[in-house]
Amino acid sequence: GLAEACHDPAALRAAYAQVIRRYHLSVVDFDVEGTAVSDTAATERRARALASLQSAARAAHRRLAVWLTVPVARAGWTPAVTDLVRTTLRAGVDLAGVNVMAMDFGPPIADEEAAVQQAVGAAAGQLARVYRQVGIRLDASQVWARLGVTVMIGQNDSAGEAFTTADARRLAAFAARKHLARVSAWSLNRDRQCGSEFPVVGAHSDTCSGVAQSTLQFSHILAGLRGSAARSAGPTPAPYVPSAVEDPATSPFPIWNATAAYAAGYKVVREGYIYQAKWYNQGSDPAAAQTQNPWQTPWELIGPVLPGQHAPKPPTLAAGTYPAWSPTVAYQAGAEVLRDGLPYVAKWYTKGDDPLAAADGSVSSPWRAAYTLPGEPAAG
Repeated sequence: GLAEACHDPAALRAAYAQVIRRYHLSVVDFDVEGTAVSDTAATERRARALASLQSAARAAHRRLAVWLTVPVARAGWTPAVTDLVRTTLRAGVDLAGVNVMAMDFGPPIADEEAAVQQAVGAAAGQLARVYRQVGIRLDASQVWARLGVTVMIGQNDSAGEAFTTADARRLAAFAARKHLARVSAWSLNRDRQCGSEFPVVGAHSDTCSGVAQSTLQFSHILAGLRGSAARSAGPTPAPYVPSAVEDPATSPFPIWNATAAYAAGYKVVREGYIYQAKWYNQGSDPAAAQTQNPWQTPWELIGPVLPGQHAPKPPTLAAGTYPAWSPTVAYQAGAEVLRDGLPYVAKWYTKGDDPLAAADGSVSSPWRAAYTLPGEPAAG
């Protein structure tokens, strides 16, 4: 696409603007697939250009709706698509919606329409999560109103996978029930039966569907849908941008520490965002967690630190439960002490080492915190 080929942000914006002016567009849709999905630099350029164009449209009292069209599997879209949508939202783009291409799933499918519903349902959950990650909470109806689906009518490119007119009727009912913002079909020139006297079932063609149908039957079925994406979705709240100032006194979870070891399930705050460990790790920066594949990082982005969140306080123990820590006492491995009302256990011989150094999970401290913060996994 243009964002991949044009590396000058100003030139990219000008090129988009030229097309919008030439055709008097109020809606633009960007089909991002293949290698373009994981091209983070192009995603940033595109997002900034679109945010600027939307801002200019609002200033001129015009509407510019922006859609992203992306590939999807039955289990949902890839982490790269999540990054694409999240980056677009963070740039300030008011997305009208995300349109998923529910087609060519791969193996033979007995019920194509059910597979389409499964893919769209998975995408709905992912879309809701992305919005939460940028500080926007949408209810279920708002999520569905920001989703579209494109199907390949008739025989798909994958052998044993065909979308029939019966599937189209079920999809139309599903779309009406969920109030999907868009339903599209690939493609109009294929909306007719192959052969003049009888259907050529299973044919792969650009000019016919390969299933039994009357001419334009898919179009007539889907044309029965009524609604307005703009009216149903409504304006999107602006993404919340958290402060990058890391203050342990107000952070809802510990501030990430490069020397600390984190077990699976542990939550930390890094540059104003909350991350959760997917597996044991140490020294892996959560801020670098935006990768193309989930196995490339031990961290999962949960969302921003929101206003009003504060540091959790672990319950303290009564004085005398364990001896109070003293900097002059030598402690053997396994010794238990209290420091500011919280219990710590010596990992090896120590004297003069303050247990508070272990509060952030530092593996170099001779002490191990014997308590957990609310919502955190048990200390290892």
